[in-house]
Order: sequence, then C-alpha cells, then structure tokens
Amino acid sequence: MNHLALHKCSKSNEIEWQPGSTRASAAEPEDNSDLLASYGFAAVPDWRWTHGHVENVAAAIVKAAFHPEARNAIFNVGEEVTPTMGERLASLSRRAGEPAVPPPFDYSQSLALDTGKIRAKLGYVDVVNEKTAMRELAIVSSQKP
Repeated sequence: MNHLALHKCSKSNEIEWQPGSTRASAAEPEDNSDLLASYGFAAVPDWRWTHGHVENVAAAIVKAAFHPEARNAIFNVGEEVTPTMGERLASLSRRAGEPAVPPPFDYSQSLALDTGKIRAKLGYVDVVNEKTAMRELAIVSSQKP
C-alpha cells in the first residue's frame, strides 16, 4: 500500500509531497487486475495517451494546492513526454493468446496533453520517472496468470 506524506522543506519553507516508506515493491505488488486491457492497445501502436503514475499525480496535486502561483490556474498533469502505445507496451512482457483488441475509442486523434505549464510555472518534477513506473508495471504484469 502506498502512503502519502507531506513534508515541509527547511530551505524553501514549502510543503511538498514525498512517497511514503511503505511503497509497494516487487515483493508486494499492487493489484492491477485490469492490466490485461492495456495489451489491447498493441493494435494501435502509434496512438498516444498521456498517463501519470499515481505518485506523480499526487505530488502535482499537492504542489498546486500549496503553491501561490497556482491560484485560479488550471494544469494538465501527466508524464512529461507521451510515448506511443507501442513504445509503452514494449517495456512490458509479451502476452500470448488472442490478438490485441483495443478498447472502443476514437483513435483518429491522440490524447497527448502538454504538461509543461505545471513544470514551468510551479517547478513541478516527477517523483517517479517513466522507466521506473513501467519497470514496476512489468514486474506486476509478469506475476499475473
């Protein structure tokens, strides 16, 4: 189970979110039973959809909640660079079986968001990088039957 922790920075006197010490590890994976649906996107390898690791989204929310420059502003939150679904799935183990069937979305336009505003205006940075997030997901998915 992941825990959120607010910490006050001694130098800047800002409040920020940091991952708790009981973060899920390979020994204690989160339940991602619906991960199988992700493999359906293999049928649309060039499509992009901005994702955000739960710890990064939580950090962004806390940053915006306490930062004075965030008042009355709207921010997109998600990964800094949105890979294609093919690039994203390449870091997961291959699935055998039935051919990939993507969810019934309109794939004529990607859902890639520009997350530069929260990074530039509030100084937000990811607390979990994309490679680490996908490595954790690969570990969890490899443990599913």
